[in-house]
Amino acid sequence: WGQVLTTVKQMNKLGVAKITSANLMKAIRNFRGPQALGAPSLRCGKYKTEPAACNDQTHFFQYMGKGVFKPVTGWLRPPPNFTPAGA
Repeated sequence: WGQVLTTVKQMNKLGVAKITSANLMKAIRNFRGPQALGAPSLRCGKYKTEPAACNDQTHFFQYMGKGVFKPVTGWLRPPPNFTPAGA
């Protein structure tokens, strides 16, 4: 869903008359974030085999009731020396 929102945002930024495969590809390649529903950084370079894999971050919210969520942490990342299996 976050990727769809990001793509639509770039399409809106280009405008209907300028949406072509080439223009959209250029816009997506130049996009640096933040991505809706995703980690705040897109090109962290943490994992050599997957330089854009920055989705090892999370943050937590507390549900206060009636559709209200309160953030209880900022973005949390694994320890600096952590390497996931297969990376």
